[in-house]
Amino acid sequence: MPNSNPTTTRVTTRKTRLWYGISAITAAIILGVLTHWDEVVKGDRKVLHELIEVRRDSITTFMETATSFFDPLHATLLAFIVGLVIGWWTRSWREGIYIWYATAAAAALSTLFKWFFQRNRPPTIYRLVTELNFSFPSGHTTATAALACATAFVLVRHVTSSRGRQIVWALAVALILLIALTRLYLGVHWFTDTLAGGLIGSGVAYLLTNTLPKPPRYPRNQRPPRNLA
Repeated sequence: MPNSNPTTTRVTTRKTRLWYGISAITAAIILGVLTHWDEVVKGDRKVLHELIEVRRDSITTFMETATSFFDPLHATLLAFIVGLVIGWWTRSWREGIYIWYATAAAAALSTLFKWFFQRNRPPTIYRLVTELNFSFPSGHTTATAALACATAFVLVRHVTSSRGRQIVWALAVALILLIALTRLYLGVHWFTDTLAGGLIGSGVAYLLTNTLPKPPRYPRNQRPPRNLA
């Protein structure tokens, strides 16, 4: 019998979320192997040079500011704060802490991947900010993807309208794309680094949704507490 509760978010099954998470991380590993393939290298270089062509002082200032808030450490700290706020709003500490540990786990996995693949960053002459560690995957994009996806997963469990849920996910995707773009524009990552970061971050967030409690079920005539939509 179909679920008649309008406030319960449509979610994929636990098994589907598990398989998506594993598949996304596996895809990132495969992508890491392919970064040595000539066609991938050519594509990465093309994207880098195209973005160099559109650099402007005003854009650079914005990109530098935006990227500074979402390095793995800052993103993990931000996830802790966001988790506290959302945990209070949803009255569920498990939902709040999930946002933090999903981001922290993704950031840690990103560091492990960097050590394993040891891919060099774009040449120093193209970089607008200083980065000293390896390139693959983008730690900024990984942490941002985990933070954005984890936050969206929790919010859509409590937002009543389908439009509201669409807005939540649209904002999450927009944030991920923005931070990925900052890393490319600033010349510190290749395109495949940011793509892998998005896969790893979202994959970890998906995997860890299985640690969340069951979605809340509200009566038809009762809106969720402190509802946003």
